[in-house]
Amino acid sequence: MAAPLAHKPPPTTWLLALLPAVCSVPAATAEPGWLYYGGDQGGRHYSDAAQIDRSNVQDLEVAWTFRSGDMATYGEEMTKTSTQSTPILLPAAAGESLVYCTPFNRVIALDPASGAQRWSFDPQIDHGGDRPFRCRGVSYAREPRTPVGKACRHRLYLSTHDRQLWAIDATDGRPCGGFGEGGRVQLYGDGGLVPGEVSNSSAPVVADGVVVTGSTVIDFVRATTPRGTVMAFDSFSGQPLWQFDPLQGHAGSGSANVWAPMSVDEEHGLLYLPTSAASPDYYGVDRPGDDLYANSVVALDLHSGELRWHFQHVRDVLWDYETPAQPILFDWRKNGEVISA
Repeated sequence: MAAPLAHKPPPTTWLLALLPAVCSVPAATAEPGWLYYGGDQGGRHYSDAAQIDRSNVQDLEVAWTFRSGDMATYGEEMTKTSTQSTPILLPAAAGESLVYCTPFNRVIALDPASGAQRWSFDPQIDHGGDRPFRCRGVSYAREPRTPVGKACRHRLYLSTHDRQLWAIDATDGRPCGGFGEGGRVQLYGDGGLVPGEVSNSSAPVVADGVVVTGSTVIDFVRATTPRGTVMAFDSFSGQPLWQFDPLQGHAGSGSANVWAPMSVDEEHGLLYLPTSAASPDYYGVDRPGDDLYANSVVALDLHSGELRWHFQHVRDVLWDYETPAQPILFDWRKNGEVISA
């Protein structure tokens, strides 16, 4: 594998457009940003920013346009892509860049005010297989075990199309050398896998020293597709911590993978998995029973991977119904009591 690249602006093509605020706001009074894929770790997709409202939204104009260069670089391969990335806005200590990923897992940091590129990171993924290329985002975390002022105190984590988990410095895009081998960890291995059969598209979850990644498994190719194993690693070193197979005990089946974004409740040490369907998708004879824990929201202990509870939406599904969205965590108020839900 060729060495990854972290470098200054390349040629440009893929579009990323942002709308500006109606008026400028001093940094000291700047309104909330967007630090995670779902706005917060619980996937609420909510911001209490109030500068843009019904009275001025019609006055918005395009502030800038950025082109990533993927079209010029990859040409016809672009027909196998879709742009699904949600940008995140880093805190000031991490460079205050707007960061997103292209379908080929290139990570690009932009000046949010001007759209100028600050840096980019190219993991140089393996393009083998017929699986479409997509990247839904990256995850940010401050690593307290790295001394203040040292490289990789602020990190971005990326799961790639070719089953790699990367940790890079959020300030300049350089790989974190102390994480795995040269900043990356191999996911799943190659034993018995057809190229492109298993990939990664959603951003990993990072909380309290643990980074967790799911997977995307191709559908409708065979009865025993690869297992949808969820993997957790130490966010500082990349050392494996635990694995969870959502289809424990179902030898004649596969998948039930977690391809959608996960949520985490760091206060209670809980990780929430939105699992997908088991294989074969439209034929249940080879997978008797309820298909636990496919088509479910599964709560795991963040640090051990042990099952805490589950809720299955559809038992023994025959229609490829899945859990395609990040679980939303919120406070439910009932009879004057606040319940974490």
